[in-house]
Amino acid sequence: QDLVEAGKELGVTFDEANEAQGSLNQSLKSFGLLSATQQKEITKNVLAMERLGVSAEASGRAMDLFRFSMGGTDESAKELLPRLDKLAVSLGLPTGQVVEDFNKLGPQLARFGKGAESQFKKLASTARSLGLDVQAAFDIAEAVDTFEGAADMAGKLNAQLGLQINSVEL
Repeated sequence: QDLVEAGKELGVTFDEANEAQGSLNQSLKSFGLLSATQQKEITKNVLAMERLGVSAEASGRAMDLFRFSMGGTDESAKELLPRLDKLAVSLGLPTGQVVEDFNKLGPQLARFGKGAESQFKKLASTARSLGLDVQAAFDIAEAVDTFEGAADMAGKLNAQLGLQINSVEL
């Protein structure tokens, strides 16, 4: 009832608030361990994100990934969704797509620890500027991450496009 009262400006119904909390309880491992105030704040964020096309489950997975795989805190995880929404707006992409991309690449980006969110933002911006989806941009970056991969990619680009790309520079 508190969530419905707090979410009046979003037109939140009792059923929607109940569903969001149920989804968060399933997808965000630490949800049941949070205080009632923290649960309410997170659920309000998730309900706002639902209005932007992001499911409660996807929101919960993103916060869970950030919290447990990327070294975030409960407090910083709570603010992740508004940061991803801001990124989506700056890139001109639907917020739901950015959150899904974050969830899809999260396990691979977790190796960057606390810098994972920053790496995701750079990758998403670069992908958008090149007209690629984030997964394709990540795959290209991974392909040239080693000397062997860079040499292979340089050889293919040189052969197909007639370029003179140096694999060390690549």
